[in-house]
Amino acid sequence: MLNIAEYKDFIIENNKLIKYVGKEKYVLVPNFVEIIGEGAFKDNAYVEQLILPDSVKYAESQAFAYMQNLKLIEKSSQFWTDKEDIYDVSNNLQDFIVRSDGR
Repeated sequence: MLNIAEYKDFIIENNKLIKYVGKEKYVLVPNFVEIIGEGAFKDNAYVEQLILPDSVKYAESQAFAYMQNLKLIEKSSQFWTDKEDIYDVSNNLQDFIVRSDGR
């Protein structure tokens, strides 16, 4: 059985994900989130796969930093960031899946 993060695991304000506090390996960000806030997943030792819906367009500084078990991120082709440190020390990150528009 695949365990997926529940809504209660997300702290969200005005469509911005402030913090993920869950302990699931597989995380699907809620489909109304538009911004991943600074350090929202930082230091999370549980997440291995992170799926960002098409609604997520931007990530702030260190959004996915120090995630020691993160292996895969799936995101929209419309996702972008101007921050160079969003994946700092997430050394096990092996795969990015970029969905084409309309999928």
